[in-house]
Amino acid sequence: MTGVPPPLDVDGLLRDRRTRIIVCCGSGGVGKTTTAAALGLRAAAQHGRNVVVLTVDPARRLAQSMGLSSLDNIPRPVPHVSGPDGGSLQACFDECLAELPAESRALILDYYQGERAVKIANRRRMAEALKLSENALRSRVQRVRDRLEHCVRGCTAKTTR
Repeated sequence: MTGVPPPLDVDGLLRDRRTRIIVCCGSGGVGKTTTAAALGLRAAAQHGRNVVVLTVDPARRLAQSMGLSSLDNIPRPVPHVSGPDGGSLQACFDECLAELPAESRALILDYYQGERAVKIANRRRMAEALKLSENALRSRVQRVRDRLEHCVRGCTAKTTR
């Protein structure tokens, strides 16, 4: 036994109708809210699942991650999720990622590599290589994510008209 867990089949998990609840938990700043939003969007868009995503985060990052202006207790569809094939959302994400400058694209893709301790170590190495503090790296990545999100929203708005 190598001690390395097998890769998680996310699509298999989301496709399986017996999967009723997925909980994202962990320490602060590891991407729980972003992961929950991404899983919810993927389950709805690619697997035709009805999804409820909940948060107790006072920072309201979930609304932002889901493309909503605010959160309340009223269930509503998430904009720009086009249907079981992922449609415009995935195509727009891919297009917007390709439009990023190569350095920004590499930064965002590298930043989210690995899990747990591997991800943390990777981010420390990235910060060191870029001669940045870990907080400065997080800020830089957030700016790229904001640009990417803005592009995806604009693209999906055009494709859903």
